Amino acid sequence: MKRITIFQLVLLSVFVAMALGGLILFSRYKGSSAGQNFPTAEVWGIIPTEQFSAIQEAFQEQRDETFKVNYTEKQPAVFYGDLIEALAAGNSPDLIIIPENLLLKLRSKIFEIPFESLSERIFRDTYLDEGELFLTATGVAALPFSVNPLVMYWNRDIFATAGLAKPPTVWDEFISLAQTLTDKDQNGNIFRSAVALGEFDNIINAKEILSALFLQIGAPPLAAASGGANSASGALALNFYTQFSNPLGLTYSWNKSLTDSRDAFLAGDLAIYFGFASELTNLRARNPNLYFDVAPFPQPKGAKKSLTFGKLYGIAVLKSSRDIANSARIAFLLTSNQALKAFSQKSGLPPVRRDLLAAKPTDAYGALFYGEALKSRGWLDPDYWATSATFKEMIESVSSGKARPSEAVGEMEEEVGKLMKN
Repeated sequence: MKRITIFQLVLLSVFVAMALGGLILFSRYKGSSAGQNFPTAEVWGIIPTEQFSAIQEAFQEQRDETFKVNYTEKQPAVFYGDLIEALAAGNSPDLIIIPENLLLKLRSKIFEIPFESLSERIFRDTYLDEGELFLTATGVAALPFSVNPLVMYWNRDIFATAGLAKPPTVWDEFISLAQTLTDKDQNGNIFRSAVALGEFDNIINAKEILSALFLQIGAPPLAAASGGANSASGALALNFYTQFSNPLGLTYSWNKSLTDSRDAFLAGDLAIYFGFASELTNLRARNPNLYFDVAPFPQPKGAKKSLTFGKLYGIAVLKSSRDIANSARIAFLLTSNQALKAFSQKSGLPPVRRDLLAAKPTDAYGALFYGEALKSRGWLDPDYWATSATFKEMIESVSSGKARPSEAVGEMEEEVGKLMKN
């Protein structure tokens, strides 16, 4: 690991103040030829190249010679493996843009920005609440870059036909909606569903939906691992979720034999689909004739605060970086006001900076996404695929009658706890 000198630490602290304040033209601070002294930083991420390019174009327009970045897009399925191989071969990137579910797996490879350079107070004042997932006891493991909140897509035609003017806002409403909007034949076969809940394999974002329910009820999956007790509370959320796949229940509206939830929604056979803000463009492109809208993710009745799940992406400096001080400088440039404004406009996703979130867009979708970003929460998943298997087992053990909800949640907590220790 390359060590960062005291001089570099002081210089970085000065730059942090400038970057977070929106003054990204560092070349003006050092002189017009300063950019020639900065090396090109190699950045890997799963962000689409065309979206990242919006940031590069913003710096080019301002003629900032200090911004020297080469970006490589990686597919999510191969990102981790490719990075580990590159680290072993000694040709890894300087910085990475990763989702929150990779932070723990890569924590030992990441350079922590000390609070002496970026104070916890400034961090909290700059970024939305979910960004605090990237804080450690002594510094910052990653700078928040983007957030992708879970929202509710609803079919306006199905609701209108049933005489319903508005989508649900609280989970209690789904009890009656499941009965009103689900159509079955005389044998109980579902041919149109109100909502896709209760299963795992054919429900897109099933893990994230259930994570949101756990977070809303105050029972995050990591509570047990950190000394909390959430089996009882988590059981309430799991019981609510799985009732929709119980063929003997009044809320029965989904089963394993149906097509996946996204395809069902696009075909007009599903009234409500829970998806991420990033899915809007694709949904509209795949079926331009589908008359649907977007609404906030539902909340528990009487909840004192509103929460949804958000995929959080952050920029982290690797310990193997060829120039840690310069890489940290680039990380702050990439999360500056100007950079994230350009990225948000290109991607259609809400920004992670509070100063940008304070100025909501006027279009209907953007304004809603901004609001949901502020409500976004998450948890540091120790191993996304392993915990996905654990969630699947938890859901199916209840839906099959093998375990009670409290038992299934307890087993999930135990498995997540083991993964945290590995």
